[in-house]
Amino acid sequence: QRGRQCATRQPRTKREERTEARTAAPGRLPHYLPVPVVVSMCAVKIPADADKHLNAYFEYLNLVGDTDGGALLSEEEYGKLQAKAAKAKENELHVYWRNTSTGMDCKIIGPSSKCFCGHRYRDHAWFETETKKVSCRMQGCRCLMFSYIPIHGSQDLKCRCKHSYEVHDARTKKCTQPSCSCSGFISRFTCGCGSSYEKHET
Repeated sequence: QRGRQCATRQPRTKREERTEARTAAPGRLPHYLPVPVVVSMCAVKIPADADKHLNAYFEYLNLVGDTDGGALLSEEEYGKLQAKAAKAKENELHVYWRNTSTGMDCKIIGPSSKCFCGHRYRDHAWFETETKKVSCRMQGCRCLMFSYIPIHGSQDLKCRCKHSYEVHDARTKKCTQPSCSCSGFISRFTCGCGSSYEKHET
């Protein structure tokens, strides 16, 4: 078919496959292994104002986070939040995860940084630049102050009681698992600075 190119290969016997696997150069895949083949090429047209829409999306994400419960804020509600953001810029709140022994700032907290309560920094009251009471805005969350947890993606951080930080109380940090005597979250995690999790604070 015009505009398409296909790559075909004759079927190989099991004996040929085993031979090639043994003789393939180090770091090189044998010929018979499946590899992606581009069968068609087409132009993708991006609207000229796409960057404007992307910027609006990321602005909303960073200001609102998941606090809208999946339903977009009204223009009035979002306008109020934008006004808070503009005011917060006049007296920006810089948040760090700091080694209390050395004073080194090991992590700069950003909108996607995760709190011990399981929610992102953007889900907290980031606009409270004067009181610095950055409590969680997610409905039903007991978190009173953002506390950075050093994980990325689907990683987990376990306590010495062998339970995840996710089953520890966001306020007291005590384990909520039945019959667990853990009195507070203590991790074996070691930061890149060489100090333990307990030697840091947000």
